[in-house]
Amino acid sequence: MKRLQSIDDFNELKERLEIRHDPVIPTLVITAGTCGQASGANDLIRITKRELLNRGLTNKIKYRITGCHGFCEQEPFVVVEPQGTFYPKLDMDDMIRIIEAVCQGQVLKDLLYVDSKTGKTIEKQKDLPFYKKQVRTILASNEKIDPIRIYDYITNQGYVALTTILEKQDSK
Repeated sequence: MKRLQSIDDFNELKERLEIRHDPVIPTLVITAGTCGQASGANDLIRITKRELLNRGLTNKIKYRITGCHGFCEQEPFVVVEPQGTFYPKLDMDDMIRIIEAVCQGQVLKDLLYVDSKTGKTIEKQKDLPFYKKQVRTILASNEKIDPIRIYDYITNQGYVALTTILEKQDSK
C-alpha cells in the first residue's frame, strides 16, 4: 500500500475498499470490550481465527472484533451479520458450532437468546428488548468497526468530515 498523498488518493482508496467489501459474506462480530474479554471473548477470537484458517474458510466467512455493544450481562456474545443473529454467553465449543452452522446457512436455535420475562427465544439482535428501543448515536458504528483495522473505519465513513474540511480549504 502506498502512502496517501492527497484527498484524491484517499477517495480512491475508499472506493476500492467499498468495491472489495461484500455485505453478503457472513461476518462473525465478536465483542471484545473489557466485559467481553473478562467473560472469555479472547478465547472466542482465538478459536474463530484457528477454525477459519484450518478449514480454509477465510474467503467464505469473515470476522470482526469490536468494542462493547452494551449488553455486558450476555458476554461473551457473537452477532452473525448480515442476518443479525445474536448468540449470547458463548464458550469455545459453541463458537465451533456457530462456524459450522454459518457454513451451512443455519441458525443454532439452542444457542439463541431467551427473554427472561417472556421465555421466548429471540434470534435477531435488533429484536432483543435491551436494544429494541435504543437509538444509538455516539456508538452507532462501533459494531461495524474493528478498532485496529483502519479500513473498517474508512469503509464506514471515517474521515469523511476531515476530507470535506480539507477540500473546502483547498478551494479557498
